[in-house]
Amino acid sequence: AVAYATEEDVNAIARTASVSRDPQLYGLAFQACHRLIGLAPSFCAQISADQWAQRDPGNGMAWLYAVDKANAEKRESSKVDAIYRYIQTQHFDLGLSLLGALTRSEAFPRDTPFVASTATDWAFQGHIHAPLPGYQGVMAYCTVTTVRDANRAQVCNDVADSLLRDDSTLIGPILGVRLGERLAWPAARLAPLREEQDALRVVHAETPKLLFGDAPALGTDELISQGQAGCEARDRLSALLDTQMRV
Repeated sequence: AVAYATEEDVNAIARTASVSRDPQLYGLAFQACHRLIGLAPSFCAQISADQWAQRDPGNGMAWLYAVDKANAEKRESSKVDAIYRYIQTQHFDLGLSLLGALTRSEAFPRDTPFVASTATDWAFQGHIHAPLPGYQGVMAYCTVTTVRDANRAQVCNDVADSLLRDDSTLIGPILGVRLGERLAWPAARLAPLREEQDALRVVHAETPKLLFGDAPALGTDELISQGQAGCEARDRLSALLDTQMRV
């Protein structure tokens, strides 16, 4: 029902993005269209990972989606080209940066805390439900067998470095370590990477406990019913969501 309700809006975003060179707008349209599984607003047919990558050539995520698409369509040369472009990128944006920027905009109505916290929650839900790119394309290119070839191993070493630089999700760095293991990186290089990932997992798990203790997570309506204490808890939740989107 939610998907059908948003179809008209998604179509409007896709229509605007299809004639725009703005990479952030195009990335947002790509994610919006990508989420409507089974639905096909007409202008979404014009939104593609390849076009996103052309608009934002320095964005590793756009190229990763392009690798995934080429892999699914068995276009080997296009996949290899997208992998080469991927390892040359410097930043990683899932296409949702506009959502986080919305809640930090100077024009945002900060004098109404409930509106601000609700918008933060909506933006966070956009992040949570955004489909991540399939990493199968790059991982299948760098199997235990294929990395025995020296030239392939060099490319895959660069792929692993790119995955480790990916600061948009925890999945990329985890797969970067796994690829490093396939490439037989020395233990001295892998150990601090594993330690960092273990620390990130703990931070991710423990931060809500620091804010809310062991109390069960409550929805907005339940928090509001608790009066002032509920509103304060809601503010802490908004702060947590905003931090997670930024960090």
